Amino acid sequence: MEGLNKAFEKCKGLKNGKDWEYGVGKIYKDGLAIIQRGDNKYYVFKDSLSMFTGAINSMGQEIFEGDLLEAEVIDAENIIKCVQQVVWDQVDQQWKVEYFVRNKVIKEALNKALNKKIIGHVYTHQYLLKSPSKLRKVEYEEKTF
Repeated sequence: MEGLNKAFEKCKGLKNGKDWEYGVGKIYKDGLAIIQRGDNKYYVFKDSLSMFTGAINSMGQEIFEGDLLEAEVIDAENIIKCVQQVVWDQVDQQWKVEYFVRNKVIKEALNKALNKKIIGHVYTHQYLLKSPSKLRKVEYEEKTF
């Protein structure tokens, strides 16, 4: 590992394709990423490194960047099931959820989604997301975290 490039106070990162580690996230100049908890260091996939938003949902789960939330939105008179992705909005400088309804990207403040259940993460559950060009019914198995 060569010189520290960035460090993040509270993160999660995927270490082996299925297990998440939680702690201080660090990215080194050579592209390696680790999660450090105490004296223990875990190599993680750099793209999976996700910052804690500071929010906790109504089920007591900490919400991280890239988490996917189960949601229902009302569009006209229809209730549409969708998946919301937690993102950082650079323009508004705040955490938001982003989702697609009728070929439109919609962003809302994260604090409006704290009653939603986490059903996955964008890094491991991309199949849950709807593409704006190919809206399709999203079906998923309930996962326990």
